[in-house]
Amino acid sequence: MVGISDSKVDSLNPDLIGRVSEYIKYNDKLKGMACVHGTNIAGTAVGTMNNGYGRPGICSGCDIVANDYGSFTDIEELVAAGAKVINCSWAMCRMGSVKYRENIQERINEYYDDGIIIVAAAGNGTDCNKDKIKVGDSLYPASFDNVISTAGVYLKNSFYEDDTWINPENN
Repeated sequence: MVGISDSKVDSLNPDLIGRVSEYIKYNDKLKGMACVHGTNIAGTAVGTMNNGYGRPGICSGCDIVANDYGSFTDIEELVAAGAKVINCSWAMCRMGSVKYRENIQERINEYYDDGIIIVAAAGNGTDCNKDKIKVGDSLYPASFDNVISTAGVYLKNSFYEDDTWINPENN
């Protein structure tokens, strides 16, 4: 079971028909493009092979459970639903106080020890430190130990800035 913590997943997409086992919750009620990123990520993860549509997913025989994004609770809910691999296509400059981050790190370590893999967006050039340098800032959950951090780049190795990151201060 693959967990997707992202925007909505279109279960009627030909690559995903019959593959979405559960939708846990979504706070983002936007229509239209709201499904594009989550559906793309889900297709990359579990897209059906040999159906004449799209591309095969990394685990084309797997099902997914989909959830909202932006909170560690979303990850916990995916684990509780049985996800063994979780994709978080979002990044935050902070995740609470130092003590809260320590508690999250302990939980991630437990998941890792149980064989659960968490993959998270590196932030693709988000300037959390406000120092006008978009490289080297810590974004979460990607900056936790035992989380695979991913980023996208264009052909000429420039940052791909079309990911989802959360800025709780709205600045």
